[in-house]
Amino acid sequence: MAQEKVKDVLELIKKKEEEVQDESQKAEERARQNLQKRLEELRLQIEREKEAFENWLVQTTKERRTQIQLKKQELYQEHQKQLESHRKMLLGNVDRAVDFALKLIVKE
Repeated sequence: MAQEKVKDVLELIKKKEEEVQDESQKAEERARQNLQKRLEELRLQIEREKEAFENWLVQTTKERRTQIQLKKQELYQEHQKQLESHRKMLLGNVDRAVDFALKLIVKE
């Protein structure tokens, strides 16, 4: 009888150990699945943020190029105005020089 009780207790202990081991394996599997799920969520988040950054970079680059192009046009127009102003000034100087030369020729 005592031997049967010991045997029953040993079986119960073995059964509990198996249950504990089974629960431990299930817990490890759940943890592994949760980690995989979280890793996938993070990967997707990183992908979205990367795409958002790339879009921002493209937009910013376009804006900068547009600003540069507008500034180049502005500088070109200013340069053209300065050239025209200098051309007019030089033509005025040529006219005065011709008038002066004519006066000298007429006086002689």
